[in-house]
Amino acid sequence: MKTQIIESMTSNTNREKTAAAYIRVSTETQKEKGFSPENQRSLAEQYAEKKGWILDDNMIFEEAKPASTILGKQFSEENLIENMYNRPELQKLLQLAGYKRFKYLIVYTRDRLSRSVAETNALDIFFKNFKIDIHYTKDGENLNFKDDKMNRFMHIVLSSLAEFEANTISMRVKAGNKSCVTKGYWPGGREPYGYIRKPIDEDDSKRNHFTLEISNFESNVVKTIFEYYINEGLGYKRIADKMNKEYGPYWTKNKIESIIKNQTYTGHIAWDRRGGRRTHNKHENPILSNLLKDATIINEDQWNKCVELREQRSKLRDPHYYTTPFILKGKLICAKCNSIMKCKNYGKAKGSVYRCCIKSSNGRSELIIKKELVENLFIETLNKILNFKNLDNLFETYYNEFNNKHNKAKTFLKCINDKINEIQNYKTKIQSLIKDETDSDIKEILRSEKAILSNLYEKYQQKKSKLENSLKKQPFSKETFIESLSNFPKNFNKLERLDKRLFIDNYIDKIIVNKINKQLSMNIIVKPYKFI
Repeated sequence: MKTQIIESMTSNTNREKTAAAYIRVSTETQKEKGFSPENQRSLAEQYAEKKGWILDDNMIFEEAKPASTILGKQFSEENLIENMYNRPELQKLLQLAGYKRFKYLIVYTRDRLSRSVAETNALDIFFKNFKIDIHYTKDGENLNFKDDKMNRFMHIVLSSLAEFEANTISMRVKAGNKSCVTKGYWPGGREPYGYIRKPIDEDDSKRNHFTLEISNFESNVVKTIFEYYINEGLGYKRIADKMNKEYGPYWTKNKIESIIKNQTYTGHIAWDRRGGRRTHNKHENPILSNLLKDATIINEDQWNKCVELREQRSKLRDPHYYTTPFILKGKLICAKCNSIMKCKNYGKAKGSVYRCCIKSSNGRSELIIKKELVENLFIETLNKILNFKNLDNLFETYYNEFNNKHNKAKTFLKCINDKINEIQNYKTKIQSLIKDETDSDIKEILRSEKAILSNLYEKYQQKKSKLENSLKKQPFSKETFIESLSNFPKNFNKLERLDKRLFIDNYIDKIIVNKINKQLSMNIIVKPYKFI
């Protein structure tokens, strides 16, 4: 790419008279307000002609991209070009600057280059290193103070205002979208697969006056996807493969994942699940509308089951964990070497086995057990444990674990309460400053800071509410505990394979197996605290 750029610019040899221009718009509204590419290009050409510079068409870089940044990412001249991956035309411009192909850069305003102070400073350093001067075509953007320090100060102030404006716009858009969702309106953007947008009023075409209506065919497809995930235990990729065979080459792993993770299918419009382009984090608690019965495709129980499966699979990072025919996979421990036994299918001739990963001098595994043999022994041993009358030690383990978690939750709750009080004090002080302040710009900054604190306050309150609810739980009585252990797997053999895997994953910590003189022995270690 670098070679192509250099070769395309060989006609410009007089660097001292050569200029480049950068043009950017991010929304249709900006075009309507006079920021159109045509307008920016015309002003850049007029500016270059007035200065007597050479501005060829191949030195004008134009793109329609947002000047978004990744929060918390540090910018420097070393990695600046890589940071601009979302703005390819600016990347080309920066590469040409590195080859010293031009002397002057013409931009309409500062915020066309960047809306981030950190990014703006990095760009300034980058261009200064290659002795490139930045010129702005809009009146008042060029600073001509005699004192360089004053120029620098005003440049930082103007850059800060550009960043502040971007953040303010973002907050207003989020507030508007949140208001739409709470009213049961679709906040904008493409509706999820399975729905069509329906105007609240037939004559109303406003963006925030749409709700969601179920598409009969697509909603049935969505139900099928959830059934594959919940009932058959298939992963995203395997569901996509199956859907492509049934409905054509449309489905991908990402498409399936986006459906499985979208709470909107429960009838509650879910917004702010993924953050935005400036905050690329996924939110655990999206904004939810009230229940829209006409937009419900799956019920709450199905959704909760999906959440549980996703959490378990994300920890295990094994898409076949629940669909494997080896129900003891990952739990069976060799007593000789204390390692997890591997699963191996040798085909019809030798069948399936669990084998130790440690090999002896002759190259064979220390312990190899047929799958059916060890799984039958597990079921027999499990029934003995659960039907055994004296479960004092098991109950004691459960009770101690419950108390440990309870105490940790109390400590964490105290920390959260301290944080909530601290934020509340800050909010009170800021409110007092807003009341006394006369400067409108400073007032706007203070209001913005207050809004950020309010958002943080709300998140801590949500965490506090969750902890308080968990602290209300009481440990099982000994009788209830024994009854729970005894009743759940009474018909273990009749359970579906997925349910067997779920039971083992939730309640069994490990299974230690040994073979002495062809006689198998087994010790099952349960995780009773999972009953909380």
